[in-house]
Amino acid sequence: MSLLPPADNDYRGSPLALWFLWLLVAVNAFRGCVHFLWEDSGAGRIAGIDLTANGAVIVHMLAQIGIDQLVWGAIQAATALRYRRFIPLVLLITLVKQAAGTFLLWVWKELPVAAPGKYGALVTLPLIALAFWLSLPRRGGAVRAAPRASPASVS
Repeated sequence: MSLLPPADNDYRGSPLALWFLWLLVAVNAFRGCVHFLWEDSGAGRIAGIDLTANGAVIVHMLAQIGIDQLVWGAIQAATALRYRRFIPLVLLITLVKQAAGTFLLWVWKELPVAAPGKYGALVTLPLIALAFWLSLPRRGGAVRAAPRASPASVS
C-alpha cells in the first residue's frame, strides 16, 4: 500500500506557471527556515518588531507559520516534480491563502510595522493570480462556426 498516488505529470498549462511554482517553493523554504530556525523568527532582525513585550509569543507564532511554510513548500515541490496535473489547484490554493493574508495584513488586522512580507504580499498577489491563470489548460482547436451567408448571396 502506497501513501501517495502514482506520479501524474499530465500538465497542459504554461511552463511559466511551473517555473513560478518553483520560485514559490524557494520562497517558502527561505521564509519557513527563517521563521522556524532563527532565534527571533525574523521578527526583530527582519520585520523590526519590538519583542520586549510578549516577544516569546510572537516568536512562537512565527515559528508555527514557518512550519506551515515549509510543509506548503514541500507540497508545491511534490506538485512540480511528480503531480503536475495539480499545478492549477495548488496555485489556486496559494492564491486564496495569499489573498486572505493580504486582506489580513492590510485591512482586517493591519500589521502595524513595515515588515517586508506586508509589502511583498501586495506584489505577489497579482503574480500568483497570473501564474494560476497561465496554469489553466488552454483549449486548442476550438470549432469555429461556419460564416453565415449574406442575404444578397442567397438566390
